[in-house]
Amino acid sequence: ILFDATGTVKVCDLGIASDFSTEDGRELTKTRTMIGTPLYAAPEQSSWVYNSKVDMFTLGLICVDLHVRMSAATRNKAFDNYRRGLPNDEIVIDEEHTKELITRLTKFHCEERPTCREVLDKFMN
Repeated sequence: ILFDATGTVKVCDLGIASDFSTEDGRELTKTRTMIGTPLYAAPEQSSWVYNSKVDMFTLGLICVDLHVRMSAATRNKAFDNYRRGLPNDEIVIDEEHTKELITRLTKFHCEERPTCREVLDKFMN
């Protein structure tokens, strides 16, 4: 996430990952090294084989950061819980729309997370 000179938020992808397909047609993304901030990494990133849904997970964690005031220790515990697929009782989000978005973005299993298009269509209209 970057900010331009006027303070406008810019979300960027530095293109560090490379895309490929498996023999059965599944699209995957793979990196040769762990890149990014481990605190914001999706659960499947440790397997070294993943797809664009890792970005959706990270977006969910960023949304938590933007909506919930918490200490660094609470954040670390909550984000670890998200990565393990565990409940987060410390995270309280009153707005149902935001809560649903974060819940969907931070699903443990990547196939349960929405695509970027689904997020834009459902939550940004």
